[in-house]
Amino acid sequence: AAGAVSAARQSLRDDTPPVITHTPVNTVKAGISVAIQASIKDNVSVHSAAILYRQQGQPAFSETLMQYLGGDLFEGVIPKSIVAPPAVEYSIRARDVKGNAAQTQVYAIQMEDQTPPVVQHTPPPVPVEANASFVMTATITDNVGVLDAAIYVRPKGHVGYSRLSMKAGPAGLYQATAPQSIVKEPAT
Repeated sequence: AAGAVSAARQSLRDDTPPVITHTPVNTVKAGISVAIQASIKDNVSVHSAAILYRQQGQPAFSETLMQYLGGDLFEGVIPKSIVAPPAVEYSIRARDVKGNAAQTQVYAIQMEDQTPPVVQHTPPPVPVEANASFVMTATITDNVGVLDAAIYVRPKGHVGYSRLSMKAGPAGLYQATAPQSIVKEPAT
């Protein structure tokens, strides 16, 4: 009888954590709840699964339990109050009946940018000195971030524009220098 009890205890030994398979959510619209699904398997049985989430830049994660959907599929929801720019970070954790735990890496969900940048530009002085370069500035802000800024210029009366990349400075100030070749004497 003692041998049968020992054999039963050995069969209950479980040192293997669950295996989590998940396809990350990459982008969503701000202000909506985000459903997160994962396949979670264990050699004995999955006891619990949770999503740890936070707004990017925050020090602490919050946690919500995932619901068992059947088979090896679990789902949890990140609440819409957290889903805001610039991003939401999350990880999935699972425990089996013996307490073995597994956790995914931290994933980042970027917000779909639905708001255009705000550009405040002061035109250069008129008239601009002929055959001299001049600096063009603009303050550019965006709720998600400015990826690129450029200004398109051409000499008066010309058909084609030249693209001048603007360099970012402090407080959203961008600048580009229009070269002498753009600022020409008017044709007589």
